[in-house]
Amino acid sequence: MILLLLIFICHLLSINASNCYSKNTRYIRNNTADSDSLHIYSFHVIPTNYYSAKHATVKGFMIAYCNNKYIKNPKKEYLIASIDGRKFKGTPTFMDYSFCGVSRINCKLEVFYVNFNIPRKLLVDRKNITIIDNTTKKRKIFKLSSEAANSEMYDGITVCTPTLYWYNNWLQMFTFLEYWQKQRNSHIVIHYRGMSSTVFKLINSYIKKGLVTLIPTPALPRQNGRDIEPYIFGFGSKVYLNSCMYSRNTKYVLAMDSDEYIHFFNNREQNIYDFVEKEMAKHPKITSVNFRNVRASYTTKSITDTFEFAQKYYYYKDTINKEGKSVVRTSKVDMIGYHLPIGLKSEHSYRISAKIALVLHARSNYVTVNIKKKHPVATLFDENERLTLVKSYNELKENFMNGTFKFDYNVKIANSLKLTDRVKMKRFICYFDYEESKKYVAKLEDWVYGEDQCDLKRIFIPF
Repeated sequence: MILLLLIFICHLLSINASNCYSKNTRYIRNNTADSDSLHIYSFHVIPTNYYSAKHATVKGFMIAYCNNKYIKNPKKEYLIASIDGRKFKGTPTFMDYSFCGVSRINCKLEVFYVNFNIPRKLLVDRKNITIIDNTTKKRKIFKLSSEAANSEMYDGITVCTPTLYWYNNWLQMFTFLEYWQKQRNSHIVIHYRGMSSTVFKLINSYIKKGLVTLIPTPALPRQNGRDIEPYIFGFGSKVYLNSCMYSRNTKYVLAMDSDEYIHFFNNREQNIYDFVEKEMAKHPKITSVNFRNVRASYTTKSITDTFEFAQKYYYYKDTINKEGKSVVRTSKVDMIGYHLPIGLKSEHSYRISAKIALVLHARSNYVTVNIKKKHPVATLFDENERLTLVKSYNELKENFMNGTFKFDYNVKIANSLKLTDRVKMKRFICYFDYEESKKYVAKLEDWVYGEDQCDLKRIFIPF
């Protein structure tokens, strides 16, 4: 009887997941999008304490082809927001640091934004916004998010992660979350397309502690049955980074991967928030505090549940990321990128001396690299913090994970796939083919997919 009941429950869950997937993908399979279409993700009422509130009250984020009609003829081609019979103009615009002009990778789509300056009195208690295309007169109603604008400012740092895909490195995620848990005044927003069920359970345990918000991200709509996702860099992660910034009213925002740590040398107990506050006070004209990136690798290959391996890192020059990472003041910056604020020059961001602090970037495929030269060592977790890691691990193993934690440091999946797919000359693409790789990767783990989730609040809607 119990077995039959369990089978019935599993059947219901399967039907529910299938229904959610069908609902979430309705625009992916059935749409009339073309090369001029905007794939709209979100609209936000801007908090009054944000920098962008100086010139707008509503901001929208979307993905579109690089050479669309709004770029070719912005005087004629623009959007109109219609509110109570009144109309307000907004022009879709490139986010800076576009990959469209980079010849070595074939990027055909990019992230765009649009601003509308609508009187705030018209936005009170408004849950939707009507958008009209100026030339075609096509119109559609979109959700309007007001949560950030209606909330008090979070006096801390909101850490926004780019999209995780084929992510099964629970060990890396565990140390990342434990690192931020010891910080004051911080909250992490994690976006994902696909992660292992082990990582999913792990993150949910930190959601219960109030440290994390987990956001499933959708696939891009197909166009005439064609998958266009491989032609935008990073699945358009700048959409999610900036939607993250405008979904929470936060004092500071930081775009950071789960393999990066801000490390202080002389004062290891230094709190990031307090440090940034002091630097902002000393340099009132700066918009953000920037930390230099270095590559980092464990000093030992013995990965055990003593967590001694997590304490010390070799660090050395990062030839890829020269721009570092920036803790950004939202009252001084309009939007954020992976490294620097968007639309502002590097001199507006104050770089901290490498003798004081660095970002240790433990790129997953470099963590256990063979070190041939003598490199300096940084201590990320001291002995007391190591014991805290052990304690947290044992608590998680006992209370949440049901024995699914295994110390098998497997990081072969995501990096190798994206690099392999990108250099296929017969299909020269911008990023990597998520759907194509799914045929191979789906068999390797028990995956949780973002597009299957019933709590997927936003999808890309072609307009």
